[in-house]
Amino acid sequence: MSERKIFNPKRLFSTFVRVFGFLVLPIFLLFVTINTIGSILFTSKLQENDYGSKGIYNPYKISEQKERNTRSTSWKKVALHLHSNEVWYTPERQSLQDLSKSYSRNGYDWLSISDYNRVTDTRSLIKNSFLSYEWSSSLLKRHFLFVGIQSAIFDPFYFFSTRENIQWIIDQHSKKKAFVVSNHPTLYDSMPLDFLASLSGVHAVEVFSPFGDDTKIMDRLLERGKPIFAMSADDLHYLPLEESRLNGESTIIEFWKKISLVYGREGQAFQRFVLMNLEENNEEGIYQALCQGNYVAVRKFDRRVEDFKLKKIEFDTNTFRISFYENVKEIRFITSSSEPNYIVQNVSEATYTLKEKDKYVRAEVIDFKGILTTNPVYRTEEMEIRPDCRNTKQ
Repeated sequence: MSERKIFNPKRLFSTFVRVFGFLVLPIFLLFVTINTIGSILFTSKLQENDYGSKGIYNPYKISEQKERNTRSTSWKKVALHLHSNEVWYTPERQSLQDLSKSYSRNGYDWLSISDYNRVTDTRSLIKNSFLSYEWSSSLLKRHFLFVGIQSAIFDPFYFFSTRENIQWIIDQHSKKKAFVVSNHPTLYDSMPLDFLASLSGVHAVEVFSPFGDDTKIMDRLLERGKPIFAMSADDLHYLPLEESRLNGESTIIEFWKKISLVYGREGQAFQRFVLMNLEENNEEGIYQALCQGNYVAVRKFDRRVEDFKLKKIEFDTNTFRISFYENVKEIRFITSSSEPNYIVQNVSEATYTLKEKDKYVRAEVIDFKGILTTNPVYRTEEMEIRPDCRNTKQ
């Protein structure tokens, strides 16, 4: 009789309802209330920014000192937007040590761990690493990457946030001179074009992401006068099984990951990254290159193929030039979101002369290896004044 009472379904259900009603529900309602109040208090006005004076912005301009000291450009392979097990609710992900081993093994020079809502400082553990974190306080998947910031900024947007709330978040990070990236805008159509175009202070948009590759997003924003750069990132949550084994992952952890289907969710590791032209090969050089736009975004079709052998990008006397150490299948010069303005095939170098009608020009390279896009060279009078970020004025 006592055994029946212990396992009485009605009693178990009644206990569950009481726990939910007296503990879980009040906590949930408390956070919803905080979120609601916060969404009213923490807002920034959306506004149109002033346009620049007449001129040309060239993200690939290098200092005279570096031009004297180097005959060729040294491109560094850099990974951003990587997740680790340092956050308490993602314990099944890989350790900082394993991420460092795997990315070094795959030819990366620099990396940044971008955990959710906290800055994971790896600089004492990983030699060539820098600071960033992913803001993700919204169920609508409106995520942003903030680079070069020492600590995360608290906000009350646990479940939802308006456009004005997000502008407030961006403004707080802009005060700290962070480099701001809009992450995976095509994921669930979380950040449509009109939404992105209404925000100020965004430096780059993730055009290459496991959740969608689309360089036209950048073109459509540039056409609206937004001086936006490209970003490419693995958004890595799980390393592939073979990488975990090379890192010496234990059999117990491997078994746990298999039964939890982690190895079916590793995404496309080592396929999306940026190549940076660093004035100085140090952390400050990374931030400077990002803020200036002195880098290219790459999306490889397979992680096992060789990287693009990029030689040089320059803009001089209205002529944009890009060169490689080997022939590539196709180089396109793009000046709008419609068809490419000029295409050359099977060459190692190509040039394009900026026309009076062109607001901007960028190069997009398509090869059997993958896709590479430069950042735009643009007419400053056709674009809003660039949001401040470190010391990037030309």
